[in-house]
Amino acid sequence: MKALLSLLLVFVIPVSVEAQTEDGFRGFRWGTPVDAMTSELGLAPVAEGYGTSLYKSNITSVGAAELERCVLGFYKGKFYSFALMTNTSVDSHALLDLLKESFGPPFQVIKESEEYWWNELFDDSYAFFGMQGTEGGYFTMCSRSVMKEMEEGQYETQ
Repeated sequence: MKALLSLLLVFVIPVSVEAQTEDGFRGFRWGTPVDAMTSELGLAPVAEGYGTSLYKSNITSVGAAELERCVLGFYKGKFYSFALMTNTSVDSHALLDLLKESFGPPFQVIKESEEYWWNELFDDSYAFFGMQGTEGGYFTMCSRSVMKEMEEGQYETQ
């Protein structure tokens, strides 16, 4: 759980990615209270600390990619990030292909570590895709403004 929390905090963290047209996830915009998202996304608490809470969703696929898990992050009870994780090379590449189709070419690609960055998506978002080892991959998208607030408050507790 600590690793997952660290992942979302360090990498600053779409109905599906192919339908993503604005900041947020599946029609929920950044800043939406966790209670407003819980039943529709089947959220269950995973970890909590420093004003941040992580919830696992019941979402199991995005496009052709089967997900190992989908986790959403909340700061002071308000939605600010999500992560989609795969555990096979086929699913990782299917997710990456969908991201490129949905968001266009990445702003930055680091081939050695297979990292792909999309900066300034929509009004208040940026995103990252990376491979984990030789098989799995993960995609995170987050609110730049909430991350700035978190940094300024040094991840204050609620």
